[in-house]
Amino acid sequence: MPDPTEVAVELDAAHRKAKAAFNRKDLRAYMSLFSADLHYRQSDGKVIDRARLERDIQTQFSRLSAVRTTFDREQFEIADGKAIEILHQTASARATAFFVLHRTWDLTRKGRYVWRPEDGQWVIEEVDVIEEIVQSRGFSMSLRPASLV
Repeated sequence: MPDPTEVAVELDAAHRKAKAAFNRKDLRAYMSLFSADLHYRQSDGKVIDRARLERDIQTQFSRLSAVRTTFDREQFEIADGKAIEILHQTASARATAFFVLHRTWDLTRKGRYVWRPEDGQWVIEEVDVIEEIVQSRGFSMSLRPASLV
């Protein structure tokens, strides 16, 4: 059985890798954290696979001009060689049109993530979004939008 402390450290590194890849809009690096047989249950109950998630992320990359995200691990356990964590994520995202029109959203999400070791790294095989709240901050116009907080 893997050492839970070591696994938590490895998952923290994977989360940092995901955040950096998302910020760079590096789809390949971001998607490398998900297994080929991913089972992703969205907050509305709809289940999508890895290919659909990849298309959704590509759409986000093309539309969003800035993203800021953080997470807190609420629970963590190792079971049957897999790592299971409950995460609370907060994020802000902005889309920009015509260089001056900006729309910002805030997201709060709680999810259950199941990771497994694969080819020397941990990959996500299952996501269950337990709760998700998205709120618009509205629109603003400026050449230099306010930073995301």
